[in-house]
Amino acid sequence: MVQALPAIQALSETGHIVDIFLSEFAYGDMAEVVRGQPYVRHIYENTYDNEEELYDLCVVSFLSPHRVANARSYLKLTTPWKKRSEYEQYCGVAQKLGARTFTPPRLNRAPIDFKLTPVSIVIHAGCSKKKMWERKRWPHYHALIELLLKDGCNVYCCGKEDEGIDHPGVTAYLKLPLPHTIALIEQGTLFVSNDSGLMHIAAALRKKQVAIFTATSIRKNAPSYNPYAHVIAPELPCAPCQGNDETWTRCREWKCRDAITVEKVHHLIKRVIRAEIAA
Repeated sequence: MVQALPAIQALSETGHIVDIFLSEFAYGDMAEVVRGQPYVRHIYENTYDNEEELYDLCVVSFLSPHRVANARSYLKLTTPWKKRSEYEQYCGVAQKLGARTFTPPRLNRAPIDFKLTPVSIVIHAGCSKKKMWERKRWPHYHALIELLLKDGCNVYCCGKEDEGIDHPGVTAYLKLPLPHTIALIEQGTLFVSNDSGLMHIAAALRKKQVAIFTATSIRKNAPSYNPYAHVIAPELPCAPCQGNDETWTRCREWKCRDAITVEKVHHLIKRVIRAEIAA
């Protein structure tokens, strides 16, 4: 959903009225990111019943086979990621409807000061609980944190209860409401994560971030719309297997998770931090 927000905000600013339909299974409490924001009229969760007599257009995510029944026309996002990312597809739809300017979307931030100490690294080590996404979880955060602590960094982690990092040097902020997590990400020096929804929230905030991609497609999902994003991915002939259903289904080894070394991620983080300090 977060990738669609710049397009939704641009449509609203162009004069269109936009409702969002979310699946609780896929998105959890993601609606709280924008609930009450003026560029979204209604958010419907786990239902396609709505208050509108007729929609002019229903844009259907590539993930969803469903659509509202009361729409004049439908547009289904496709998966030719080599041509356009998911973010670019949403913006492309908005451009066809008259939108021209795409700016970082306004998000709901909790008015809380976490008093993070510099240099603060906020890590999200998880991703969706769907079993198919387990291969997105890079397994070497513990070793990375050892190096970051030696560098003098202060390390925090966020996410759901099962996404914490069991390390005595890490301060955990788990199970926070999303507006609180947004505030935490915004107040950190650098955000490090797997390919996840919180990765896109950091991108929407235009935070300095390092995104670790294993099996999933950079072309489809990388936060390339954030000028402060740095992406790291495995150098394997089979990567990414997302978009190649045969490879994705056949793979049981997930070599991509170990192909990204701790040293490589650590080197990139140090480079980003040095640039931040120099600025």
